[in-house]
Amino acid sequence: MAQSTGKLEKQYDQWRSILLDILTDLEACIDFPEDVDSSCVLGGIYNNIEKLCAVLGQYLNDGHRGERLRSGVRVVILGPPNAGKSTLFNSIARRNAAIVSEHPGTTRDVLEVAIDIGGYPYIVLDTAGIRESCDGIEQEGIKRAKMAAEEADIKIVMYPYETTSMHGIDPICDLQDEKTILVLSKADNVDLPESKCIDGKEFHLISVHQDRGIGKLLTLIQEKSRDSFPQEGDVFITSQRHRSHLQKALQAVDAVSKGMPIEIVAEHLRIAAYELGRVTGAVSGDDILDDIFSKFCIGK
Repeated sequence: MAQSTGKLEKQYDQWRSILLDILTDLEACIDFPEDVDSSCVLGGIYNNIEKLCAVLGQYLNDGHRGERLRSGVRVVILGPPNAGKSTLFNSIARRNAAIVSEHPGTTRDVLEVAIDIGGYPYIVLDTAGIRESCDGIEQEGIKRAKMAAEEADIKIVMYPYETTSMHGIDPICDLQDEKTILVLSKADNVDLPESKCIDGKEFHLISVHQDRGIGKLLTLIQEKSRDSFPQEGDVFITSQRHRSHLQKALQAVDAVSKGMPIEIVAEHLRIAAYELGRVTGAVSGDDILDDIFSKFCIGK
């Protein structure tokens, strides 16, 4: 990955250098107005600020792919009671992480397990069966299942194999989106293709007991999550701390406007330099002063 080859450090150092150049020009206009053509310099300053703002904004708009490389893509298993969610969960986890029972409503809370698929990290979550219920504890479990669905990167929505129509299962249908994989479970002793169409939607068939369709399901998860991870050569954010500092730097730069007094502009840029410096190393006042004397004919 690009992180291990020093590209991340080079990228951040490049932004630091751009910011340092802008601050140098701005400080020269403030401290040595008689030696600097402010009207000419300020035009370039605002142009560079606008470019830096655009670059930082684009970099931060990355879908948190770098963080997912550390924490894992969240895959939630959803469905009505007794759809085989916990059985699939245990199969993917390769251990008995969840209690499996024929009694509906056995799973009441959200369970999770960390796994590896194709060298990438995933967090798989088992949830309570979603249905109408008057039981207070079961209602809380259903509420948590829906919250897990909202936060998930990928949803596996499961129904028993004998399901023939989605009508009347609205609470689960409402949770489906483009990141959903539809599954028919318990397809035991069934000589059918890998998928089946119900109400115009394609369902992947699995049988955990016969170890059928699980490998294909894991492949579908990988395909759905392809855009969730950085690609080879990308420079990306893997730390929430880094992201926070970069966001604050962007906010400071983005707050600059051409109508501001240049002293206020300088203060915003100092804040940006400080936040960026928390990632790359502090920008010192001596660096800026040295650049002023090297770029401008001060006192000559």
